[in-house]
Amino acid sequence: MGPFWATIGKPFKTRSGETIRLADLLDEAEDRAFKLVSEINPDLAEPERREIARVVGLGAVRYADLLPNRQSDYVFSWDKMARAQW
Repeated sequence: MGPFWATIGKPFKTRSGETIRLADLLDEAEDRAFKLVSEINPDLAEPERREIARVVGLGAVRYADLLPNRQSDYVFSWDKMARAQW
């Protein structure tokens, strides 16, 4: 596997703490999914929309992680993960 890159063309620097924590990544994916679910089906009860967003957000992260070729560089992009949700 190649280096882990940010979308700005620079590698993430783990020693200086310039990475994205997994908990933050999952929270952001869930938040973005919740916004999309709320736009698509605003009539659902909020707890149901939150559960759908949790499942879709986690699935989007998994899909975006498995999508690239394992021998190429890994470029992290919030937008690419959001597109993977639908």
